[in-house]
This record gives sequence, C-alpha cells and structure tokens, in this order.
Amino acid sequence: MKIEIKNISLKSIILSAFPLLVFALCLVNYVLQISSMQDLSLMQQILQIILWTLVDTMVYLVLIVISAFVYNLFCSFGMKGLTFTIEEPAAQEEIKEEN
Repeated sequence: MKIEIKNISLKSIILSAFPLLVFALCLVNYVLQISSMQDLSLMQQILQIILWTLVDTMVYLVLIVISAFVYNLFCSFGMKGLTFTIEEPAAQEEIKEEN
C-alpha cells in the first residue's frame, strides 16, 4: 500500500506534543553543556539554560512551520509529495485467516 503526504497541517505542528519534544531535546542539550558555564553562579547557569532552551525551541519551531508551509505550497502547485510504501506483516494475515 502506498501513502502520499500532500498536506501537512500547520496547526497540528504547533498544537501537538511536538513543541514539548523539541523543548525537551533543547533542554537536554544545554544541561549537557553546563560544564562550559563554570564561571557563572548556579542561578545564572539555570537562567541561561532556560533562556537558551526557549530561544532554540522557538527558532526550530519557526523553521519547521516555514518548511511545512513551503512543502504545502509546492504540493499545491502539483509537485509530488512524500510517498511511503507500507507492507502488512505476515503475522497479521495469519491472525486474520484463523478468525
């Protein structure tokens, strides 16, 4: 079975768990880089980690939304979208035959 993605909902990108995932990954990135901020106090380190995480999250989300918008625009002009081929596993067919 072939599936083609022709439209990506921008609302689903913004209002889903995806921004939280991006935030969590950015937070982990900056927590792992805490050794490079040794000249700052603990409160300054925490504030810097939070601020840079928020900035990175916003930048990544804006870039992803713009990319999805451009993808939708190209697909509306008639270009082919992403195509996936999905095969059903053999175990599923055996279960259906037994029932």
